[in-house]
Amino acid sequence: MEEFNLNYQHRYPRIEFSNGVKMFGVLWAIYNNKKRKMDYYFADSSEVRKLNQSNPAILLEGIRKLHHVFRKEEIVAVEYLN
Repeated sequence: MEEFNLNYQHRYPRIEFSNGVKMFGVLWAIYNNKKRKMDYYFADSSEVRKLNQSNPAILLEGIRKLHHVFRKEEIVAVEYLN
């Protein structure tokens, strides 16, 4: 597996997962106090647009409710288009 850095400043990078799916979306890494580890969340671009929240706290709660949790090892490649 190739080493890559997740850059959370870019909007909607193309992400390739280990199951072969390539999607445009947004990644979030949130520290979970109960588990004492980072939880990684993914939402594709259409889901983020449907939530349409300018407040980041409310947007993150909406993403958590979608239950798109993944492990960092599942990401094969990230392509930033900007």
